[in-house]
Amino acid sequence: MTELVEVLRSAVNTWECDEMGHMNVRFYVTRSVEALFSFGQTFGLGPQTLRDRQQTLAIKDQHIRFLREVHPGVPFLICAGVISADEHNITMYQELTNLISGQVSATFVSDVYLADVESRTPALFDKALVEQLQQQRVELPDYAKPRGISTAAPRPTPTLDEADKLGLFQIYQGLVNKADTDAYGFMQPQGYMGSLANGITHFFIALKDQQKPRDEGMGGAALEYRFVYRQAPQAGDIVVVRSGLKGVLGKATNFCHWMFNGESGECIATVEAVAVSFDLTTRKAVEPSPESRDNMMKKTVVGLSL
Repeated sequence: MTELVEVLRSAVNTWECDEMGHMNVRFYVTRSVEALFSFGQTFGLGPQTLRDRQQTLAIKDQHIRFLREVHPGVPFLICAGVISADEHNITMYQELTNLISGQVSATFVSDVYLADVESRTPALFDKALVEQLQQQRVELPDYAKPRGISTAAPRPTPTLDEADKLGLFQIYQGLVNKADTDAYGFMQPQGYMGSLANGITHFFIALKDQQKPRDEGMGGAALEYRFVYRQAPQAGDIVVVRSGLKGVLGKATNFCHWMFNGESGECIATVEAVAVSFDLTTRKAVEPSPESRDNMMKKTVVGLSL
């Protein structure tokens, strides 16, 4: 096994932080995408090489864990390595480390493929590259392994009709912003996460969760996500998110999001997430009240998955 490679060194901007006072999940993902392309150049697939080949690196399945907060001004480092590789897929590991505390704040495990820049059709990685990467594998640390998220194979691609039948709430509708796309106009992972971040308050309103309101010092924090990326919408396309509650266990709430192209109705991603209620003074997760738990359990959608 080899050591992780440094692929990104930066700091948290104030405008990347949300009402909870920490970096918003969207920007963790933004930085992980930057780190993906920086890592690509370490094994011969840098941006210029990819442009010349009219190819890009794309993610089809991604697991994220948020371990600790990072706040405005904090310098951080992202290091990366390869867990496994074949001609079709490179499973890449990244960890974001807070350089003040020295602790890992987030981890990303991504199944990466080579795609045509226009059709997004998968291409094969060179055999020589695969052999090289297989000799440079890293081991996934325990703190990056799935904890509250399903590792099962993704469900068949869902439809809006299925979302209607399950009674999934519409929590977001908006356009794909150019800032969230790649050089060829296709939405990058941060755009998917950004849609969820912008819609999540509507989800909890729909659940009518009456636990302490935010002005009494309560908020929420994401702990873990798994994304299955099924299509890449383009700048200006409409994104619609339908969401449902999967379960409640201890302090944690599991829910699923199905993301659709609002015009075609085709599914663009399915997502599972784990979140907790968050005391903004102690910066600790708190248990939902019995009333809140009972209310949420009644709203659980049986059989819901990503």
